Amino acid sequence: MDLVFSPVETTALAFAILVTALTLQGGTSHYIKGLVLLLCYVAIGASFFLQTTDG
Repeated sequence: MDLVFSPVETTALAFAILVTALTLQGGTSHYIKGLVLLLCYVAIGASFFLQTTDG
């Protein structure tokens, strides 16, 4: 495995870090925050599933 990331992988990583950081800033948990994290997980998974590969 190399460290050459595609734009989709880089965007997904940055998006996941941003959403996680914003969710954890408050210091409290709520089911809506958990739902947001799950929906982000689904969105990232769907983007990788729908990503086309050359080859």
